[in-house]
This record gives sequence, structure tokens and C-alpha cells, in this order.
Amino acid sequence: MYNMHQKDENRTKIHVVVIGGGLAGLSVLLAFLQHKKKHASDSSEGFRCDIYDRDVSIDARKNGYGLTLTYNPKGPLQALDVLEDLALLDSPSRSHYVFDSQGRVLGFYGNTFREDGILLPQRGNMRIARGEVRRVIFERIRSLGGEEQMHWGHEVSEVKRRDTDGKISVSFTNGVKVEGIDLLVGADGVRSKTLSLCLSAATFPTKIASTISPDPEPLGILLIIGVSTLDHPLLRQRGFHSVNGSTRLFLMPFSEGETMWQFSCALPNEEGTKLRRLGASELKKHVQSMMSEWHSPIPALIEETDIDTIWGTTLVDRDPSPFCSKGEKNDIVFIGDAAHAMSPFKGAGANQALLDGVQLVEHLVRGGGGKVRTSALNFERVMIQRSRVKDSRLAAIELHSERVLNASAHAFTGLSDEQWAGLSEVLEKRGIRASEGIDENIRDSMADLGIEFEATVKTKKKKSVDEEDVQTMFRAVLEGDFPTIRRLSLKDSRLLSLTTLDGANLKDLAKKKEIRKWFINDVGLR
Repeated sequence: MYNMHQKDENRTKIHVVVIGGGLAGLSVLLAFLQHKKKHASDSSEGFRCDIYDRDVSIDARKNGYGLTLTYNPKGPLQALDVLEDLALLDSPSRSHYVFDSQGRVLGFYGNTFREDGILLPQRGNMRIARGEVRRVIFERIRSLGGEEQMHWGHEVSEVKRRDTDGKISVSFTNGVKVEGIDLLVGADGVRSKTLSLCLSAATFPTKIASTISPDPEPLGILLIIGVSTLDHPLLRQRGFHSVNGSTRLFLMPFSEGETMWQFSCALPNEEGTKLRRLGASELKKHVQSMMSEWHSPIPALIEETDIDTIWGTTLVDRDPSPFCSKGEKNDIVFIGDAAHAMSPFKGAGANQALLDGVQLVEHLVRGGGGKVRTSALNFERVMIQRSRVKDSRLAAIELHSERVLNASAHAFTGLSDEQWAGLSEVLEKRGIRASEGIDENIRDSMADLGIEFEATVKTKKKKSVDEEDVQTMFRAVLEGDFPTIRRLSLKDSRLLSLTTLDGANLKDLAKKKEIRKWFINDVGLR
């Protein structure tokens, strides 16, 4: 059957078909389009990429959970040309405490206690709703003319090889059939239907089916997520996580006035599955019953959570699947959660999925149309080597074990291990716990101990602020040039504390130009 989506002029091109329009799948198509835009004459012209997703549209799902994405000017988001667009959506987190269930301080990460009083930006990570990330990537695909290569409402039902030439054909439940596929990319999530179909198809090598399981491995952890509207000093552009040795609650900014919480506890997979199926109302009751005696503001946080934002799942993971290297033709590869699903406790899943798409296309374009299978095989080897599934699995175990209750298992940003040990002892003697005034209590304790936070920060002695950078920063603020603002502030954070230059006020300019919230907060606006 003729592929209804493939135009006549594309029949001679190498056809890459992606099943799944999540982050990994979208990044493949966008990476191809970016290559074509930047290098119109290179080998990316010889490829045609189409994505097939079972959702009816990009907006078919809710925003979902918050993702932790790495802000890296040389990373996959920059390669996809969406880094700065996503940075504008960042819900910044400036600091993060670690508490036990009664509010005892186990660790701290952030810049709250710097002696110079400047609230420095922490741009290593961005926190953005998954749905928003997908929309930004999709809008960039649309802007590059790739919308027609996105095919919604297609749920895969069969994967097989043609007898004539051995090429792959894929059928969907809506009756559409795509034939003559040169490379099939499975990007349809942790419970990949594409993987299951490939492993069960009689036309595929039995040695693959005997070494790769279609089902991910359960971790014995129940995860429940919700979004709260509670306002509290410990939740304003910051977060914390609290533990008791078997149960954990992690919080992070989600959007303006909202905090996403992530409850997790060690629980046999069968029990977790039964509880998850009871629905959002019962899941909320479960979290409330488990945390009714935990420190403030946790009980109020859960109470101020709308049922519609709550959902749960039992966690699983999957060691990287070397499907391509074990196949006869090396023309099927899996990426994202379909290849290396991992627990969320290292914040690596989304970053790895995005990198998968970018690196796969880099290998394909570099190899050209004549080396598709070799390129796919080389990509798979690289993907497997950099996988962080094992790290995430170990983090899942440790965060739900007694070891996590020891302050020595954590750090306090800016303090040496010896200083932190001394401060921890004082905090315990004084009974300082999670509260609205915890920052002041800790600052007083540090002063009593003679701890100078600034002196412990490892920074190089800087020269005076570059005058050219000052001029460029003010010009960037006036023009709303966010990439330049971010680049300069990363180069020299002191540029964020500028107040006047020839009578101009940086803060007023930021307000006037409606500079996005991450910058307004960086320069100390309230």
C-alpha cells in the first residue's frame, strides 16, 4: 500500500519513521529540520523523517509533571535552537533544603547564605512542565515547515518486513500503512508497543527476543504527583525534599503560584498497582495518611492540592536495549524511555531523551544515506555507554533507605564537610527545624560559629567589571535580548547587581521592558 504521507519527490530519500511524539521523537524531527536549515547542501537533504503518534494533537494531554532540564549552551536544547525559548518558561528554584520528616536539616543547596546578599542565579537547571517543553519543540518544528511530517492519531498495530526487499512496513489501527521504511525509530515510551511488536514478530531474529524483554523492570516504588497552590516561604522560588528512610516528598516550583510535589515510597509493585488504580482521590488520601505527622508545611501543602492534578504510577526502569546491534539489518533503533527508562531521582530522563534525538540525527547525517545502518549502530553504542539508568536506580534505592537520614550523606553548599558537621550539631542542639524563619536561624548559628560563607566558596579573584560588558548588558535589557542577558550574566554575575549607568536604572529598565521573571528575580526585584 502506498504511504499516504510520502510525496512522490520524497520516495528516493532515506525514510526515517519515528513512532512516538514525546520529547525523544520530536527531537529527531527537529534535529533533521535544523540540519537542513543550517546546511542546506549537506547530506541531511537526503533524508525524510515522519513522526506517528497515537495522540490526536499536541494538546491532547495535560501539562503533566515538571521536568528538570539542563541549561547548557552546548547541549541538545541549543542544538535544537529552543534553549532560550525554554529559559523564558523556567520556574526558577534558588535554593533547596533537605529535611527529615520532623524538619531536621540534613542538607542545603543554593545561594541563600552568601554574605554579599546578592541572590545569584542557579542556571544549571531549568524547571518546566513537560507539556510546555513539547509545545515549544513542536512550534519550532512548525516554524521550519515540518508540521506536515507530524501525523497525529496513529497507534501502531503491526511491524513487519516486506518479502520483496526486506524493508520495514508499519501498520496503524486507523488503517494507514507505511512501507519501504529505511530506519524505524521506536520512541513510544517506557512500555513501548513498537518494541513489543518487534520482539513478537516472526520476521525478526529470535536471538533478539531471547535477550531483550518487552517489559521494564519494577523498582518496588510507588510515585504520586500533584500540584499545590499553597503559599509558604519555603516554597517561594525554592523547594525542599523530606525523607524518613522509606518515604520521600520532593518539591519544586512548577509555575507562578504553584508547586509540584512528588511523593514516593517503597512498596511492592502489586500493592502499588492496586493503589494507583483507585484514582486520584484515594491517592491523595494515601499521601495525607502517610504524612499527617510530617513537618510544616507538608500537611497543608497536600491539602491545598486539586484532585485533577494528582496521578500515580509504579516506577520501573530498563537497561539500555541493544536492539539495533543484535538485529540482522540494523535498521531498527529505540530511543528515550523505550530504550533506557529510568527513575526520576537523578533528573536525567528528559535530558537523555533529547540528547538521543540530536545524536541519532548527527550520526545519520554524518554517515550519509549510504550508511544508515552503520550510523544507527554507532549511535546505539554511544547511547548505551552514556546511559544513566544504573545511577538512577541506585538513587532510588538510597533515597528510600535509612542512609538518607544521616546529615553526612548530604552537603551544605559553601561549607566544608567539617563546617557542615559543626553547624549540623548546633542546629540540632538549638532545635532548629523547617519553619518560616529557618534562614535567619541558620544565619545566626553560622555567625555564632564564626563561619563566613563567602570565604568557603571556591571562586577565582575577578578583575573589575568589563565596561564593554556593562554597556552591552544595558543595551540587551533595553532591547529585550534574552540570550545576551543570560550569556553575560553567566560570564560575570556582578552584572546583575548593576543599578545605574549614566542615570539609567537597570531594575527600572527590566520592569519597563517586562523582562521575564528569571531576570527580574536575579537583579533583586520584588
